[in-house]
Amino acid sequence: MDDNKKDKRQEGWHDLSDYEQNERQVVHHPEQKGSAPHRRRLPDDKTPEQAMRYRSAERAKRNRARRERQMIGIVILTLLVLFLAFYLIRSLFTGNDDNQVQPVPLPVTSDSAEASQSAAPAETTAAAETSASTEAASVAAGANGENHSPAADKYAYDTDQVKAAMYDGEALPEGKVAFLTFDDGIDPDTTPLLLDKLKELDVPATFFMVGSTFKESNKEILERMWDEGHALAFHSYDHDYDTLYPDRHGDTDAILEEYEKSKAALQEVLGPEANSKVWRYPGGKMSWKDLDEANERFAEMGVKWIDWNCMTGDAEPKSRRPTTTQGQVDMIYESWAEWGKPDVITILMHDGSTKELTRDSLDEVVAALKDEGFTFGILK
Repeated sequence: MDDNKKDKRQEGWHDLSDYEQNERQVVHHPEQKGSAPHRRRLPDDKTPEQAMRYRSAERAKRNRARRERQMIGIVILTLLVLFLAFYLIRSLFTGNDDNQVQPVPLPVTSDSAEASQSAAPAETTAAAETSASTEAASVAAGANGENHSPAADKYAYDTDQVKAAMYDGEALPEGKVAFLTFDDGIDPDTTPLLLDKLKELDVPATFFMVGSTFKESNKEILERMWDEGHALAFHSYDHDYDTLYPDRHGDTDAILEEYEKSKAALQEVLGPEANSKVWRYPGGKMSWKDLDEANERFAEMGVKWIDWNCMTGDAEPKSRRPTTTQGQVDMIYESWAEWGKPDVITILMHDGSTKELTRDSLDEVVAALKDEGFTFGILK
């Protein structure tokens, strides 16, 4: 190599003297910017150095475009892999759920269960299996998600329909129906006495109970309510006004938490099939502010709230609280008249150690309602 060429290469200059004679070189003409490269001779108005710079710039652009396409491909491939992984994991968990053992439904009657346990196996295996399958089907039909036994279906009414009949004048097909409701239980000493009176009178009731009383020690009382055709309903978990309604305004999160705690406590005692979607606000919905959000959330869950349009007055201030049976009957008539004497009434009463008069007045209350042409139902 001559000294002149050697010096030029040491200075970073590339010899392109034979560029024009090489038909295989690829040259981008400036007027063809952005188009595909063309194999052509170097134009007369361009020097080899200019062609090299232009060619280098175009090569860099092609490299960048290639890298961008590669990155896009990698991103798309990654998303596909993540989607497939999510689908496989979801299918795995769904398959596991399908294979889980279903919970045993709540028994309809404790008496029948005890009888079946104590009875000697005198029948054949085929007959026993037939009996068991029939009983299981009967229990599942009425206990799954219900708050009453299957035997009570014939006089169980949708709570929203009852409210519409109470306040909006809509009629129930059965005509005049009264709903006896008892708040604040369970009281282990007095609730059995109340159940005795209702059984004697052969009328059903809806019990709005405080969730904290759902204990193993009260299981027999809850089973008796179920067996004797009454309805189980929720009246918060702690019945604490300050928690539910700080400054008299409803706290939606606290209210829903108390519903869930009550439901969990009931299922802890009676099993996973027990449930109630009937709710009464402690103090009544009419007594508090800003409960619309809680009502909307309840509606999304299928939970229905209800107040009352009649009462015996057993929780009224002492200045107007009846002290006699006739006084409680008169209070029912008065409150009924205040609402225009609708054909559907829900009567507020209470269960507890201080409510002896209410229990003693039930004979006269039921007789008065029957005289007015009412039958009796429960809320579901």
